[in-house]
Amino acid sequence: MLSLLTLIFGFYSGPQHLIHCLWYLIRSFTVENEALKVEFPVAGRLKRSWLDLLTIPMTTILLTAPVPACGDFVFVPYIVYHVMGYTSPVWFSVFPGALLTMYLSRRPEGILCSMGALMSREIRGDNRQLGILMASVCHGMLAGFEAVFSDSEFSLLSAIVVLCMAESKLNMHWEYELVPPLGSLFALPVYVMNYFMWGWQHRWQFTDKVWRSLDIIYPITNVAGAFVVSKYI
Repeated sequence: MLSLLTLIFGFYSGPQHLIHCLWYLIRSFTVENEALKVEFPVAGRLKRSWLDLLTIPMTTILLTAPVPACGDFVFVPYIVYHVMGYTSPVWFSVFPGALLTMYLSRRPEGILCSMGALMSREIRGDNRQLGILMASVCHGMLAGFEAVFSDSEFSLLSAIVVLCMAESKLNMHWEYELVPPLGSLFALPVYVMNYFMWGWQHRWQFTDKVWRSLDIIYPITNVAGAFVVSKYI
């Protein structure tokens, strides 16, 4: 849903953070906290955590790039698999990684979407109300910077699009962000490759990080390579 709204945002762009701030302020009074439980007789209800006050604002902010692009979404499976240390085919490490390097050399902010995806996995939901309220506060502070440095013009259509984008960031289903990045020659091949990895989100949802894996070196190298390419080539 967010990738589709990102495509529409390209035609009806407008200020993002102010609308996010107002919408999340309203939503903080309408959502309910989840009661997390473990289905064992001796465990019962889990202790309430304050982690949502960090993860929800960080997720929404990272997903609010100054100029969002559909190409950012296609590299999420590659980043997730290698940061989490899951086993994957060799070609899924080589080809998407090389294309990610070239993509980030032209669009460095493209990495923010994958960082937001990784952060969204840590949202627990047991403190969702305060987490969304904190997101409203953070976007409100960023709205001042956006008013100074952005030349986006406000319109009713852009406000509706951004409002829908704000809501979709609270309910992300990453595997179904399927809008093709037709504007990027580096992202489009990876979009096709992702279909051969279908089901990756299910594994990500129910499998912890493999700490003994060194696959995180791949995306780190890609980011460093992108910097070198943009700086010296």
